[in-house]
Amino acid sequence: MRELKDIFSDTLFLGAGRGMRKDENRLWMIAEHLQEGERALAFLSLKTSNLLLTERRLLELKPHLDIEGMWNVLSFKGYDTRREVYLREVLGFYLESKARGENRLRLQVGDEEVVFPIPVSETSKNPKEDLEAFGDCLGRVLRPRDEWVEGG
Repeated sequence: MRELKDIFSDTLFLGAGRGMRKDENRLWMIAEHLQEGERALAFLSLKTSNLLLTERRLLELKPHLDIEGMWNVLSFKGYDTRREVYLREVLGFYLESKARGENRLRLQVGDEEVVFPIPVSETSKNPKEDLEAFGDCLGRVLRPRDEWVEGG
């Protein structure tokens, strides 16, 4: 079994997720979504979901809540993968940051555009910097094609 320190040692935690590095229970819930040998590079906590960047994939993780009735949340059960994009298929990306309204991460995947809305959490201390840091990390991963390694 892999150790949390191996998976998250270099992870950049952004947004409301900045304090997650100390929450081993939540880290294990995130680690469940990683493939063998995959490491988390950046985790951006958003208002309604989270973006997890690894060296291979971008995942949108939605909180899995145990709910009774319309408004009664009993407990947090972990995360469900809402969407995933293999980075080897990404031709480019654009981070659309707006002063008002919703930010967007636009990925060019083959002939189609995949858009991730980024509603920044109100608990984020500096949403613009968090968004830029996530974009910088994604840019470093999406290096020129001739630098891609097997399986990456």
